[in-house]
Amino acid sequence: MIRIFVLLLCSGVPLSHAMTNATYNSFRQQIGYCKMQSFETVSRSTSGSVPMFMDGRIRFGVGISDFNMRASEAELCGMCLRVTSVENFFEWNEDLTEWWGPIQQPVDFLAMVFDRCPDEICIQDFLDFDIYSPFQPVARGNPTHLSWTQVPCPVTPHEKIEYLICTSYSCNQQNPAQQTAVDLLNKTHYYWTITFRNIRVPIRSATVHYEGRDYLLRKENSWTWDGELYDLWRGINITFVSEENKVLRDFIPMDSFRVPKSEYHGGIFVQSELQT
Repeated sequence: MIRIFVLLLCSGVPLSHAMTNATYNSFRQQIGYCKMQSFETVSRSTSGSVPMFMDGRIRFGVGISDFNMRASEAELCGMCLRVTSVENFFEWNEDLTEWWGPIQQPVDFLAMVFDRCPDEICIQDFLDFDIYSPFQPVARGNPTHLSWTQVPCPVTPHEKIEYLICTSYSCNQQNPAQQTAVDLLNKTHYYWTITFRNIRVPIRSATVHYEGRDYLLRKENSWTWDGELYDLWRGINITFVSEENKVLRDFIPMDSFRVPKSEYHGGIFVQSELQT
């Protein structure tokens, strides 16, 4: 069974999962494994997340099991899921801060992978629903008999990929919120990372090109490479391959680095002209 599951993940075949269980995660004031929202988040409207989550096209962020993360060749952060059935699930207001009674079937909504769930309970295909209420409805039990399918994310033609560039001195809880681009670029870094946000389908691989060499990036919670080997002052030449094997090439010039966002503790956002 595991071999079949891995083959499906690596071949780009959309995934369908039935009869799994889920929990609720009070996802407040944390950036999460996937960096799809800011540290200051206490509601959907304060999340600073991708447009499709901000306007409600994506109903929930979810944490997916560590098993799924490790088994996939692609980076599952930002992947969209269609939830088609679930039992013992509750209705939430648009900001995901208040909950009421059980939701009525049929269920059909979109979720996006925001986080990783490494707990023992988070077995293969398990989902952890991100909400912003400090009071979770666990007294009434967690969701069960959940069915979900991987689907392309509902990006519109004018919505482009966002790059979130972080360093070993930024995008971590312990890093100062107020940093300048010069502060970040002048430091010697252990590593750089780039997170692809607002994507239609997951990214399978990413490579940066520097001084005649290609550096295949490591797939972690974002795409990572050795900071000692690369000078961001020259910009970033990058090639990446989508889950559909579409190859995209981009150059991110240094002068496109905006003022780092304090809510991401120094993360640098760059708007691409590309879309997967």
